[in-house]
Amino acid sequence: LKSIEIISSKAGEELRKNLFKNVELFKAELKKFGVEYIENNSQIVPIVFGNENLTRLIAEDLMENYKFAVTPIFYPTVAVGTARIRINITPNHTENMIFNLAKAIKECQNKYKDINIKKIAENDNICNKLGVIKKDYEGWLWLIEN
Repeated sequence: LKSIEIISSKAGEELRKNLFKNVELFKAELKKFGVEYIENNSQIVPIVFGNENLTRLIAEDLMENYKFAVTPIFYPTVAVGTARIRINITPNHTENMIFNLAKAIKECQNKYKDINIKKIAENDNICNKLGVIKKDYEGWLWLIEN
């Protein structure tokens, strides 16, 4: 009942207005930085990277180094080869937050644009001899080469 009350109120109108303004601002910032996204009429903005491990790496980097929590989406939720991060814009995001997120995504894209990610082994000992490697949620290790 409280949610219906808020949606029906002047405050609810203002929240919707801010939400749509923030979504349009975020999409404009992504375009400015040359970051492609899937166009839709939602506050959820998907950015496709394709490779699941590249997507995971970018999502981790955004959290660890930029403090932005984004949702990586993989198969079977999306088709193989269409892994993506999903950004959920809210009416409470500031213009500065939106700009910094778009910029961080572009920086991550640039940082990882030339890497080659390979699934190499399930054995930590083999991987430790090869250098620093990312481990995925299933325990597979991935060699990241420049």
